[in-house]
Amino acid sequence: MKSTDIHRGAHARADARAGVAAHGAAVTCGDASVGGLPDDGTCLPLAETPEALTPAPDAAFPAEERLPRSGRLRFVAGTDANGMVTNTTLLDGRQIGGVLTDACSQADGYRFHDCLHLAFALILGWSPVTRALLRAKRRSSPVVDATEDGGRAIAVEEGVAALVFAHQAAESLFLSGGSLWSADAFTHLNPIVVETAVIMTSPFEVANRTPQQWAAAIVTGLRAMAAAATAGGDLELEFDVALNKWTVLPVAAAAKT
Repeated sequence: MKSTDIHRGAHARADARAGVAAHGAAVTCGDASVGGLPDDGTCLPLAETPEALTPAPDAAFPAEERLPRSGRLRFVAGTDANGMVTNTTLLDGRQIGGVLTDACSQADGYRFHDCLHLAFALILGWSPVTRALLRAKRRSSPVVDATEDGGRAIAVEEGVAALVFAHQAAESLFLSGGSLWSADAFTHLNPIVVETAVIMTSPFEVANRTPQQWAAAIVTGLRAMAAAATAGGDLELEFDVALNKWTVLPVAAAAKT
């Protein structure tokens, strides 16, 4: 590991702790009710999202190498040959990634975890996983492609998503007494999750994002996952960074638009 990485990690750890300390024992993320989707579309504000990153961190790159700032995400439920529940994710009608299962003996909604990656892309302006799925890696700069959009960055982001989900699953089950996607569990975020995410990603371009931005990105992604899970997988989410919104559209309503 380079000495600069060590120093960035140390500073990230200190900054994360300071940011979390400012929020007390837990990071409060506002009204995060996600249960009981309405029949018509409803707008869920991005969870205490800071000002949109302007210009976008990748604004200087060609259009095909930029992360999305607005669009419509569609989840399509299914079942595979083994009887496992599946999810296919579409972005503006285009399938991204493969058909996912929860890859677990118990259905827990992890098949919707691309919501976390997209939330990272929207709020942090960073998601090597989303870049890979959308074929938006910054190949016009070989160095950026190798260091920021490459395999290590992708592995780290997947690790952060798995960490976030594991902590939130434990928190949800504890607070609700058995309901994984209890709305009560979205009023607080374990500060260890934020601190760890900041430390894990400190070698990359996202190192200058604040703990508050990370908390907003994490909760926004979890709320989107919860919306998809409680809807059984047939759902659309319309997002727009500039307008600071993430609109839930149950399929019946989405079909009318």
